[in-house]
Amino acid sequence: MNAPTWPEEAWKWAVARLCLSFIAAVILLDRLVRNLVDNAIRHNHRGGWIEMTTRHEPDGVLVVVRNSGEQIPSAEIDRLFEPFQRLDPNRVMGGGSSGLGLAIVRSFVHAHRGNVVATPEPSGGLTITVTLPTTRPRSDADRTRIAHDAR
Repeated sequence: MNAPTWPEEAWKWAVARLCLSFIAAVILLDRLVRNLVDNAIRHNHRGGWIEMTTRHEPDGVLVVVRNSGEQIPSAEIDRLFEPFQRLDPNRVMGGGSSGLGLAIVRSFVHAHRGNVVATPEPSGGLTITVTLPTTRPRSDADRTRIAHDAR
């Protein structure tokens, strides 16, 4: 069976769309990690620590960011992911915060069928664990749909 032949412009359009999608995903993933690390820095104390771990697992990618800092009551954790929420404006180190960082993280993760969990550290600080599923290779049906959409 011969592969379908596409007009040159349709092929270029399909490739451009795939490239732009990939670039957008990389930019958003970069923003996700930056938001997690910025949050860990801002909500820490002098002489504190930050730890970041990334790992590829069979069903996805894992990003864990931990920090020291003030103790956070478990009952307040969900509120951290709501837009414009700050538990205590006095605990922000190194400048103001809009309270959007973790809300953006949650939106990105949920949009990509992932999961984000925040767990307070017993001695203070927070562990945020993000899991994102790996994208399965496109099926022949998906390739055909992309080719059709590019026409």
